[in-house]
This record gives sequence, structure tokens and C-alpha cells, in this order.
Amino acid sequence: MGICLSQKRIKSLAQALAHRYVDVIFRVAGNTGVGVTQAVRDQEGVYLIADDLDQGADLPGKILTSTLKRMDLAIYSALRGIAKGEFKAGHHWLGAPDGAIDITDMKYSRELFTAQELQHIQKARTLLKEGKLLIPENQTVLNSFQPPDL
Repeated sequence: MGICLSQKRIKSLAQALAHRYVDVIFRVAGNTGVGVTQAVRDQEGVYLIADDLDQGADLPGKILTSTLKRMDLAIYSALRGIAKGEFKAGHHWLGAPDGAIDITDMKYSRELFTAQELQHIQKARTLLKEGKLLIPENQTVLNSFQPPDL
């Protein structure tokens, strides 16, 4: 069971983080995340990583990137399986190698990064898409995680 918070409360929490010198907030709260966006808009030197779809145009230069979840690929795959009579119920995991998750091309924030930083970001994206960079799925795996040389 999750906690349901209002946009106003989420904004207040994001502002508290900014006052504690947090400079990047990753918004993963659905519609309540609008409060995070409002807080970031009003704070100098605080940036946002948005979620679900490209939101860079909403706050150009303040949204570093958006994580993308390609639900259309999951739906298409399920419908294709149904149409072919091959669908199997259960959990079907799709990730970066399947094209189901990614980040934006950072159209509105690229100028905030050096050329080398952009190269590192692209290399990490490529490793993820090739299945060569596995994201730790629990604390035990995280404790032994060795980041790749980008």
C-alpha cells in the first residue's frame, strides 16, 4: 500500500530537499509529481529528471532529461501475441534492450553538459540497450556493483 500525497505536499517536500542543497530531483510520482515540477521551477540551481514522457519543453533548461517508458511496445507485443494465438499470461519484462525504456535526447538541456558528459551519457545508454550494463535490482547486488568505465 502506497502513500497518497497531494501536489501541494509533494511540492513542499521538493522545496525542503532544495533547501538542503539537493540539486537534482528525480520525479517519479505521476500526477502528484506536478508539485515537484513547480518546486524546481521556483528554485535556482535545482534541476529535474522527469518521468514517463518527454517533458523538457515544460521547463527548458531545468528538466535535465525525462525517463521514457514505452508502454506502446508492451501493448503491441501483447496484442500481437493474442492475434497469433501465442499470448501467455503472466509478467512480461521489457527493458532497454527491447527499446521499452530510455531517456530523452535532452533537447532543452544539452547546453548544461560538457561534450564529454554527453559522451558518457550516450555510452551508458548504449551499454543499457546492448544489455551490457545491468542495473542493480536489490541492495545485495548494489553492494557489489562496479560502475562501467565510461
